[in-house]
Amino acid sequence: MAKINPIQLQKHLRGVDYPASKRDLVAAAERNGADEDMRAALNALPDEEYQTPADVSRALGDNGGGDDESPEGRGHRGHKDQDDRPERDGDRDEDAGINPIQLQKHLRGVDYPASKRALIEAAEHNGADENVRAALGRLSDEEYQKPSDVSRALGDLLGGDKDSR
Repeated sequence: MAKINPIQLQKHLRGVDYPASKRDLVAAAERNGADEDMRAALNALPDEEYQTPADVSRALGDNGGGDDESPEGRGHRGHKDQDDRPERDGDRDEDAGINPIQLQKHLRGVDYPASKRALIEAAEHNGADENVRAALGRLSDEEYQKPSDVSRALGDLLGGDKDSR
């Protein structure tokens, strides 16, 4: 199965109200124009409720986003502290852009709507590396209404729309 770009994943899950079932995720992806690889990846998820977009990304990572571990471990989200690992390399991927899970972790505590400056200050306060801060610095000077607006803007800025049209 093809590796799923996390920014594209969140773009195709736009409008999902969490918690969401696998059926809700697949329906949203279809509505938002997901390609066959994305729909197949979502259809392969365990049939359970996902509390956050990060849960979906983790489950997809377990299902084929990299490690080829045993099938018993797929979709397991019992380790809620997984996002708190000190993994600096996970902050970015040269080809895929900024990891949206790490991005939202670095933007923890932001009061929305938020200015570009507030986003950068929060990222610095939360220990974001230079690549994340630089990407935020390239955003347009506007107010962002919610976290997904920031992810979407970064996805557009970093070329996340190239293969979707």
